[in-house]
Amino acid sequence: MKATMWGCLVWAATLGYGAEQDAAMSDAYWKIWNPEVQARIDRDIAQHRQADGSFAVAGLTGGTEVQVEQLTHDFFFGANIFNFDQLGTSEYNRKYKQLFGTLFNSATIPFYWKKFEMEPDHPRFRAEERDSEEYWNAAAEPKREPHWRRPATDPIVAFCASQGIRLHGHPDCLGEPHVASSRVAVRPVLPGGRERGDSAAGQGGARQVDARGNCRTGAGVHPRAAATVPQTRG
Repeated sequence: MKATMWGCLVWAATLGYGAEQDAAMSDAYWKIWNPEVQARIDRDIAQHRQADGSFAVAGLTGGTEVQVEQLTHDFFFGANIFNFDQLGTSEYNRKYKQLFGTLFNSATIPFYWKKFEMEPDHPRFRAEERDSEEYWNAAAEPKREPHWRRPATDPIVAFCASQGIRLHGHPDCLGEPHVASSRVAVRPVLPGGRERGDSAAGQGGARQVDARGNCRTGAGVHPRAAATVPQTRG
């Protein structure tokens, strides 16, 4: 039996990256990703990501038909999950979520400070009415909403945990020069609202944000999420 990520890639193709999308790619793109390159990729997949295996199944008679399905793999294959409940219909949202835990086993959480704390001292951990599926289903121009692709984070963390999905924390301040008008220090907070001590913060937890909004030290995820989301260096 061939157990390989190739099956996942073929599935991705059937979900919307088929031949009808080829015309959207430029001639320069296809010059790089030409048939010769694609053939080499296929050969490398067969050489490095495929192997033969055998199974012994007890209690079955000869000739019994069985179905084998690969449920997990060690290869992190993921995407951002920035449009959580934002796609305009319940059916689109269901299909979107279904990709995580089936096709994808990793997801990037949308931490961007400007939209994460749109009002001072009001971080958007918990979902509000403006984060609900009903709100987005009724939005006439969703891409003009200030928090488009920036949903509240707690529901996403809970969803990913329920599906066994690896969480990847996005830097708070990446490319956000308007975040801070003065130099501030951000101290990590443990579950229950208890702040870490200075010694723990000195191990990479504390972060300095300068007047241009650049993260200077420490983890690139919001402090409250540090105990839940794997940290990304800012």
